[in-house]
Amino acid sequence: MANHPVRVGLEEMLYHGFIGKFGKENVVDYPYIAHFHGKEPEPPWYSNCNFEEDDVRYSREDAYAMKDSYDLAVIGSMRKENRMDVIVPDLLSWGLACPIVAVDGEDCPYGPMVQKPLYDDPRIRLYFSRQYLEGFHGKLEKCRPISSAVYGEPGLTKEELQAERPIDVMMSMGLESFRASVLEVLKTLPCRTYFNTEGPPYARSPVATHRKMLLSSKIALSVTGDSYSYDQYQYYRIPYYGALLFASRRPTVIVDNFVDWESAVFFDVPSEIPGLVKRLLDSPETLKTIVENGRTLLLEKHTSVARVEYILKRLNS
Repeated sequence: MANHPVRVGLEEMLYHGFIGKFGKENVVDYPYIAHFHGKEPEPPWYSNCNFEEDDVRYSREDAYAMKDSYDLAVIGSMRKENRMDVIVPDLLSWGLACPIVAVDGEDCPYGPMVQKPLYDDPRIRLYFSRQYLEGFHGKLEKCRPISSAVYGEPGLTKEELQAERPIDVMMSMGLESFRASVLEVLKTLPCRTYFNTEGPPYARSPVATHRKMLLSSKIALSVTGDSYSYDQYQYYRIPYYGALLFASRRPTVIVDNFVDWESAVFFDVPSEIPGLVKRLLDSPETLKTIVENGRTLLLEKHTSVARVEYILKRLNS
């Protein structure tokens, strides 16, 4: 895998999935990234891969020497930070016999336009976009949707998932204009709420506190931001911790997405929120069923290994 040392989310998830699918001895991450190996503290919105014992560092010479043994090469980032504009062309010049796929994890949904030279490169078999819009990306022949997935979270017991949840509605994310309007509506709800919106994105709360609050909440919100941030790790972490995913509707394609009032609940405008929350809290059995369906779907379709299997399936179809 070709990656860069700035955390954006999809590289970690894919590395975790390839290790889970094929074993660490069969996966090369180049260049070395410390937080793949648990060498950096976790920020609240992503998880470390939790492979502390896996600390093999592959140099450029190491990775090149093994080039004829690779079955698949995944370009996990195309950003210019940290020399990816040098590393990726170098990788493409190696004459790899295996398929090469690129994964665009940028927030902007028009990544293939920004990265058009890479998309147009005949050596790239498929180009996966995290912010896939049907009307734009659907017209690009070798572009496919991909989204975040849950990974690296601690295992949960049945007792933890079924424990009392004193918080009715939780929202923990940075405030942009749409999110701010959602928060103003949430503050009017006649129920027990928890909001954590202060400070810079990666300093709002320790990740352990964030997980604890999710385990204490019946309903948790995932709300899109203003800068095309449609795909969010929070979207998948919420059902993992047994809270109901209450989300603003996304315009992007999410394969095997959660279904409204079956495995999640969606809203389009903030004014819908009070009625939807009341309906959920007035019907505990409905809420419980949606939560259970959401977590089941998550563990089947939205894990790091599931994302790797999805890439392999698309390559072979």
